[in-house]
Amino acid sequence: MCYLFDKEISPDASESLIASAYMGYLMGVLVSLNAQRICARLGSEINSTILGILTFGTGILLLTNTNLFIIIIAVFIFSTGFFLMHSTLSAYINHHTQSQRGIANGLYIAFIMREDL
Repeated sequence: MCYLFDKEISPDASESLIASAYMGYLMGVLVSLNAQRICARLGSEINSTILGILTFGTGILLLTNTNLFIIIIAVFIFSTGFFLMHSTLSAYINHHTQSQRGIANGLYIAFIMREDL
């Protein structure tokens, strides 16, 4: 039996097919590198963050599906939303903090990376 994200999936799934789901994290690289362009195109950091949250939520909803191909697509959508939201908010906090940027950014990272949410 094959597992993806602690979820039992089809016994027919090959290791390469499951590994392709993890390639969704590559979207994080692309989105992070282009976050500033996305913000400019959408008009503000807030609009970019809202798009990231909506995309992230869509990915989470799709991850509840049992179809492996939908799960693979969901990982791409989830990663896109998360990294758009994360890279935009990190820059937003650094831009709007007048002093002690390191502490503000550290608090943001500590909050966003909490495991008990």
